Amino acid sequence: MNYNELLREKILLAEQHRDETEQILKAAKPRQKTGFAEFIRDMVLGLGLKNVFYGIQDVAVITIAVAAGMITLLYGISPEYRQADFELYGLVFALSPLIYMTFFLLSFIKEKTEGCFDVKMSCRYTALHLCTFRMFICGIFCMIINALSALVIALRAQTSFTELAAISFSSLFLFALVMILSLLRFGTKGCFVPLGIMAACIILSSFSWFNTLLKNIPTAAYLVLGATLLVLNQSVLNKINRRYSYAVR
Repeated sequence: MNYNELLREKILLAEQHRDETEQILKAAKPRQKTGFAEFIRDMVLGLGLKNVFYGIQDVAVITIAVAAGMITLLYGISPEYRQADFELYGLVFALSPLIYMTFFLLSFIKEKTEGCFDVKMSCRYTALHLCTFRMFICGIFCMIINALSALVIALRAQTSFTELAAISFSSLFLFALVMILSLLRFGTKGCFVPLGIMAACIILSSFSWFNTLLKNIPTAAYLVLGATLLVLNQSVLNKINRRYSYAVR
């Protein structure tokens, strides 16, 4: 076999391998990535809520107890506070993320301290998927609790429910966004960032100028801010889901 025949045989063999490779690639089913809607459906129907909250039932009980305790304390607010010109806007802004932060920080710390975080990260449903879904459910729960709290304060202290609910709405998703960004940036130490901001807001709520500032901001501005923060927060959760996305069954 001369050189030309050998070269021709190599070319034909290479073309044959290329054709076989293309056929295999065309026959292979593309790996689907989950969008957020598919992610929620897969977590609820695929994994199930029982498994999603497995191992953190105590955290859920503590969170519910804190929520019940907060509403009970708020119910003790007297209408005399309003007459004494005692403004609650600062405290509402500072304490609205309390339930959210309680649940998230306790569940996150428990996941890290159990010693199986790395193992869960290798599963189809990683620890971050569980955390993302839990944050979604907790956000809905906190909006309900905050709305009830705002209603209790409005009735007892004779203030505007709409204003308090709008402040609570924007504050909740502001702290939620700060929390997730801090944890992604600094790891476990990032927990101190939202806690520090909350402590600062509680201190500022004792000053009349801070309460006046919050009260003078239009309700519509709070609603727009809260909606924007909600979209941004959801965008971050979507990025986490895509970064560690799994194939749909």
